[in-house]
Amino acid sequence: MPKARTTKTTVILCGVLLVASLAQGERSNAQEPTCAFSLQRSSGVPTVAGPDAVLSRLQLMRQPESPAEIVSVDFNGSQLVIEEGNLSTNFALQHNSVFTVRNRSDQTLERIDLRVSVGVCPASATRLGPSWSGRLLPGETTRIQVGRGTSGGTGSSMAGAGPIAVWAWVDRVDFAGCAYRPAQILPQSLCQDVRPGIPTSPR
Repeated sequence: MPKARTTKTTVILCGVLLVASLAQGERSNAQEPTCAFSLQRSSGVPTVAGPDAVLSRLQLMRQPESPAEIVSVDFNGSQLVIEEGNLSTNFALQHNSVFTVRNRSDQTLERIDLRVSVGVCPASATRLGPSWSGRLLPGETTRIQVGRGTSGGTGSSMAGAGPIAVWAWVDRVDFAGCAYRPAQILPQSLCQDVRPGIPTSPR
């Protein structure tokens, strides 16, 4: 059988730190650490389940370079209430969801942060989500529960600002001394924003 396709991804920690140093006129010969990992083929489009009120507005962010990928999400037990007014739209999310997450990298993952938010764009939305910790070997999956029936988010937006959506994504992945924030690619039709992967300093 043919071998699974892999993609080598190497991210060098420079970005914001380097820009800040240059802006201050500082020089440093120190080598920044790297976050290096290979990716296996993606599992494809995640499977979703839950009430129509949530699924009709659900936006799972595309994160093609994330070491951890969302394989499925179950929003059964969640409730989304939206009240549209003349000047603003009020919304509230009470959720009890379960995510299945797969390690598609060649590294052992030690921490995975998930985020769920409701709003026009994630940057202005209320964010909820747990931090999972353990040892997730390459190719393995784990189930992560979000909310446990006690979390909720409320907010409002100006009328005409855009459709209210339920956003879900992998916010952070830790492995081999590296804390990596996968890229968050948002649909341009809803929110013009692309957030690059941001590796941070080792823990």
